[in-house]
Amino acid sequence: MCLGIITTKIYVCVLDLSWTDLAVPVCPLEKVAIGKLITNLLVGITLVVIPTCLLGHLKLLKDKRRMLIVIFRASLLTSAVSVVHVVSLMVPSYFYLVPLISEVKIATALTVSNLGVAAPFLY
Repeated sequence: MCLGIITTKIYVCVLDLSWTDLAVPVCPLEKVAIGKLITNLLVGITLVVIPTCLLGHLKLLKDKRRMLIVIFRASLLTSAVSVVHVVSLMVPSYFYLVPLISEVKIATALTVSNLGVAAPFLY
């Protein structure tokens, strides 16, 4: 899926180079946004559903099971920020927010990925 989105982005940006003459040269990715939105939602749901189903069959203590479920469900936060990022790409009036939302998306993903290491230590 991700390879298809990257290929589409490259194709869209290289096919029409008129964006390079703008004051702020940013490739318009409105055409790719719907595919990216669907992919983000699919990945977000998958990252929650599959581990939750697998954890249901394990015999763990209640507190450890809860900790693991919270770690996997935290990926929904990353998916939510990704959806906001895609919506800002689709709506031209929010285009000025794209760099800020990109930074928030990276920070959220980094925080959620570190949660898997920090949560057992803090728990």
